[in-house]
Amino acid sequence: MADDCTDTVVLDQGKALLNGTLYHYRPYYRVGGFWVAGDSASATPAATYQGDAVDPQTLLCERLELGLAVEVARGTLAPASGAVPVLTVPHALSGQTVFPCVSVWVEENSTAERAVGEVLCDDEHLGDGGWVETEGWLSSTRLSVVGASSDPAGRIALRTAIGRVIAANLPVFAEYGLTQVTFSQKDSEDVTQSETPLYLVFGSFSCMTPSYIRNVVGEITDVETTVSSSR
Repeated sequence: MADDCTDTVVLDQGKALLNGTLYHYRPYYRVGGFWVAGDSASATPAATYQGDAVDPQTLLCERLELGLAVEVARGTLAPASGAVPVLTVPHALSGQTVFPCVSVWVEENSTAERAVGEVLCDDEHLGDGGWVETEGWLSSTRLSVVGASSDPAGRIALRTAIGRVIAANLPVFAEYGLTQVTFSQKDSEDVTQSETPLYLVFGSFSCMTPSYIRNVVGEITDVETTVSSSR
């Protein structure tokens, strides 16, 4: 690897390459006991990967927000504010004072299944001659879904509404690659609130989801081979 196309600065590996910097390189072949230089070329390294895998927390929050709005419109939920906020942190940390509300956060996201070469799907050929390569793995994700209400009856209504919304969105989750969805709930109380104790429903949402990046690469158009025979 020759820097600035001179023979005075040579790199024997690509670890020192900087994105956005033009480099020139030249292959050398061992022929008959001598090193023979090939044609020189140049390239500029750059980060080309794109991450377009769905985030389970973002998707679940979106579907809960839309679904709970439907529940309010149907009258199965009757919040004084006219809406059920969906938060991405525990309500105690957000300073939330309007109830009922729902909080969704990540309890765990870990690598579950890996494939040979970390390839999740076949490469995609583009019309301009390039290719889209995909690398990643299947992740096991567990989300906490906690509903908080200021009265016991409201907790029951909130618990059942959350369950209905999640069940109704199973086809949506599958469309976005969330599989093996499981969901459980249990009740609890927060009596540390001196004025109005909170009636909580703790939910656990688990799924398998693809975690991957895509990378557009150029097409290999020329392959040089040298065949030699010995007698």
